Parts: sequence; structure tokens; C-alpha cells
Amino acid sequence: MRTNKRSKIATIPVSQKLAALLDATPSDRMLILVGDKGQKLDAGSASKAVSRSRNRIPELAPETKGFDLRLYDARGTTATRLLEAGLGLNDIASYMGWSIRYASQVIEH
Repeated sequence: MRTNKRSKIATIPVSQKLAALLDATPSDRMLILVGDKGQKLDAGSASKAVSRSRNRIPELAPETKGFDLRLYDARGTTATRLLEAGLGLNDIASYMGWSIRYASQVIEH
């Protein structure tokens, strides 16, 4: 797939669990991610769901941290965890839609 911001190619790794979910999904189903009531999950509703979940964890709530964490903030953590799991910078950069140089800078930070 291509990223929205710079139209770079990003890959999505398919784990065994994801492959099983995709295989079990009826071929006529166009949506896999849906909201609480089965509606199409758009960026706005996904963001609100993440915020609601985050706010249920007292140490992550904006009142405790002094600032608001967003899903966007988790990208660096995700890249670092992928590196710790044994993935190479080239794979991480591809999965995130980043250059290898940028992936290295984010992980170093």
C-alpha cells in the first residue's frame, strides 16, 4: 500500500493470526475493522476508540501525563519493539513507510 503523506510504499506483514483471520473472512466482506456497532471504522472513530482506551489507563491519561498522547506517538515505540524482536532496519522502514535513515533516527531517539 502507499502512505497518504508522501505516497511511499509501505508493506503490511501478515502474521499467522492475521492470515487465519483473513482466511476466515467471507470473500464478499469488504470491511475487516468495524466500530462498536458494526459500522465502517473510519479514521475519526478509530482515533476516538484509541483515546477512550488510553484514558482507561490512569498513568496514560492526559491529566496524569500533563499532555495528550495520540496513536501517532506509538510509531516510535512500535519501531523500537520491532527492532528488539529481531527485525532489520530495512524491514522496519518498509513496514512503517519510512526511509532507512528516518527509521534509524526514530529508533535512536
